[in-house]
Amino acid sequence: MTRLARAPLVLLAALTAGASGSPAPPTRDPGWDIRIAPPDEPGDSLIVTGVVCLNGRPAPGVSVRVYHADARGRYAQRADQPPRLTGVMRTDSVGRYRFRTILPMGYGGGPPHVHFEVWGPGIRRQPFLLEFAPPPGRATPGLVRLPLPPDAPRSDTDPFARRQTLHRDARGLLTCRFDMRLRATVLLEP
Repeated sequence: MTRLARAPLVLLAALTAGASGSPAPPTRDPGWDIRIAPPDEPGDSLIVTGVVCLNGRPAPGVSVRVYHADARGRYAQRADQPPRLTGVMRTDSVGRYRFRTILPMGYGGGPPHVHFEVWGPGIRRQPFLLEFAPPPGRATPGLVRLPLPPDAPRSDTDPFARRQTLHRDARGLLTCRFDMRLRATVLLEP
């Protein structure tokens, strides 16, 4: 059993795998700001913020599921278990989300990353992947610099870019912004 810690005003959203392997829906509205990793989880603290957009506008009330590996590069204790560090939130009235966790370790030579699944009323589930790049000229443990295609958006100018640069705030916490554009062509038929 996974131990989850509770913090005031922050609901921890734990997922269990349903019969189809997809996450079971949360029983309460989790809000737009959640904590994924318990406070005693090993690793550098990380805060990820962003806005979910649809048709060029912020998308309120959209569900955002995130999951990632731990500081050792493992998703779960055993291969047949669902990811341990996972959570679901719902964007606020201006499409924002925020979660607190730890910096995951990359595995297999790849960069540290976080998986996202986004869906909502009339919107099919859409996957996104956020990869972390170290700040320019600074090494961050666990981060590797892999080349991106020359035409890839730059994270210092585009919050929608797949690879984002980590920054340290005044408290020493790693932070990152990652905005997501939903594809309008995935609206479901009523």
